[in-house]
Amino acid sequence: MQAGFHGVELHAGHGYLLAQFLSRVNNTRDDEYGDRIALLSQ
Repeated sequence: MQAGFHGVELHAGHGYLLAQFLSRVNNTRDDEYGDRIALLSQ
């Protein structure tokens, strides 16, 4: 906010790290850090 930005857009396609995190194949964690939807809903 100090820099004048109102939000951040996360790109989740084309095999980037975020897409791998959202994939059930790559992200097999079952703890609080494995919650794929929570990351995008915050």
